[in-house]
Formats: sequence, C-alpha cells, structure tokens
Amino acid sequence: MRTRSVVCLLVLAFTGCATFEPPAHVYSFKDDGLRGAAIDLKCAEDQIEVSVLNRREVTGCPSTKLAVRGCGRETTYECDASQGWYRSAPIGSLEQ
Repeated sequence: MRTRSVVCLLVLAFTGCATFEPPAHVYSFKDDGLRGAAIDLKCAEDQIEVSVLNRREVTGCPSTKLAVRGCGRETTYECDASQGWYRSAPIGSLEQ
C-alpha cells in the first residue's frame, strides 16, 4: 500500500511539473524584460501577467512575441536578434 502511494506521488509530481512548465522565453523575459515592463505599465512586477503570442522554436528568442498585462494596461514585447526584449506596441487599457 505504501509503495503504491509513493508511486502515485512521483507520477503526479513529474506530470504536474511538465504540464505547467512555462516556455524558456517567458523565463528569459522575466529575467531580462520584466523590470522594463513594470516601468512601462506603471505596475509592480508581481502583478504582471505574461503570455506567449508567437514563438519560434527554430530561431530561439528572436521573433518571439509576448502579451504583457498588469494594472489595467497591456502591451506586447518582442525579442530581437541580439536576444533583447523591446516593447512592440503602444500601451493600451484593458477593457473592463
């Protein structure tokens, strides 16, 4: 009985981690672009949500586009050839 419980926990741990693992580009943005997004959106970093709009697996970071939302505002960021993030759209208000 105990072995079965341990196996179930291990299966849940590995499948759960794999299911909710964000793409590497989101980690890159959180390391390199989140501070700038917080300034642009006038919002605390921990209140900003990031989602992938477009991702290029072959080229890596370049051509990746992210939607960034926080504090009632939204914009997009893209990764350039030098692996840097830049804002690629005007800052807009989220519709309530």
